[in-house]
Amino acid sequence: MEMADLALEVLAVNTGGRVLDPGNDLAGLILKCESDIGPYYTVTFEPPPPAGADEFHSLRVQVNGDGRTARSPVGYYDQP
Repeated sequence: MEMADLALEVLAVNTGGRVLDPGNDLAGLILKCESDIGPYYTVTFEPPPPAGADEFHSLRVQVNGDGRTARSPVGYYDQP
């Protein structure tokens, strides 16, 4: 594994993205991407004013249901 590849994987996961494993099964990778195109929701919220600059807040999205999952950023930095 190259360090640059790891950085892209960390960036993708921490921003709610997805990393596809490299391989020769292009059709399988396309099917994985197509499965994500289905229904989606946009969730918004208005946080209280931050206590200080560059305050990090963790985020966690839970989904109740039959094997459903949510991908979202793991947190955000709030600015005054």
